[in-house]
Amino acid sequence: MGKQDKIMTRYLSDPEHFADFINGTLFQGRQMLDAKTIIPVPQRKVEKSVSLKGEPMFLDGTRDAVMKQDFKGIYSVFAVEAQTEIHYAMPVKNLGYDVTDYISQVRMFTKDNRENKAYTTSAEFISGMRAEDKLTPVFTVVLYYGQNKWDGPLTLREMFEIPPELKPFEQFLPEYRIMLVQPEMVDSENFRGDWKTIFETLKCATNGEKMEEYIENHSREYREMEVDSIELLWSMLRELDTYQETKTQIEDLLKKDEKEVNIMCKAFDEIREKYRNIGHEEGRAEGRKDLVALLAAMTKDGRESELSRLGEEPGFLEEMLKAYHL
Repeated sequence: MGKQDKIMTRYLSDPEHFADFINGTLFQGRQMLDAKTIIPVPQRKVEKSVSLKGEPMFLDGTRDAVMKQDFKGIYSVFAVEAQTEIHYAMPVKNLGYDVTDYISQVRMFTKDNRENKAYTTSAEFISGMRAEDKLTPVFTVVLYYGQNKWDGPLTLREMFEIPPELKPFEQFLPEYRIMLVQPEMVDSENFRGDWKTIFETLKCATNGEKMEEYIENHSREYREMEVDSIELLWSMLRELDTYQETKTQIEDLLKKDEKEVNIMCKAFDEIREKYRNIGHEEGRAEGRKDLVALLAAMTKDGRESELSRLGEEPGFLEEMLKAYHL
């Protein structure tokens, strides 16, 4: 597990951070999970199975964070799997996690039923579960915050190559849809904690100008963020080096009774300046593309004699860009 993964796992292990994330994504802002009552589910979970060759194998159901909530005496399990890279087998990977959870539940039912001699029929004995035994549902959310746009499958069915002759029977294949969360897709207003600022910042990360503007206009939100949230945000922005440098400065100034917020503001100023430079470079690149397109369009229209006016006559460049809708 890399440092970025460890930071995410540590952050999600906090009940308040976990509950806010699930409430804001899976439940679209409805406060279904309560940080005061959710219970962490111990990791690591491994279950024994059999390979396609009939050989023993083990299923690893260890995810980044798993917790359970009691709903009037009935538990449900919630899990988060964070991805920094596109995973083209994500439905299978996720299914493996969920299956491991369900196998574990069946195993526990079997153990308890046999110890308590609770079986009443041979079918129950063979199954390991009684007719009235019910599994605890598992809800898994996949958080993807990679640099490239997700182009992997979202359902198990998308991964199948189905012969044309069997297409009419496709409905009988399991769909198994994963819930994929990407920063640009979430409604930040669904969150009550620092996830709101984290996701809003990440939405701007691909546009230098927007990023600079957002950081400049939300200094109060950054000042009020928890230190762990700032560490996570910088990790997700791939700015961990900046974070470590800032943390060292904080520790040095705290020894001198300086206020930590001054350094936090300074750190975000540095990031804002970085994205200001990115934004300017993006603007210059866009301007160069527009100019190339304009030269090609004017040449195509037989206006080569006017090209010199673009750099000599004030306002003529803007006039031509507007005329050619560039």
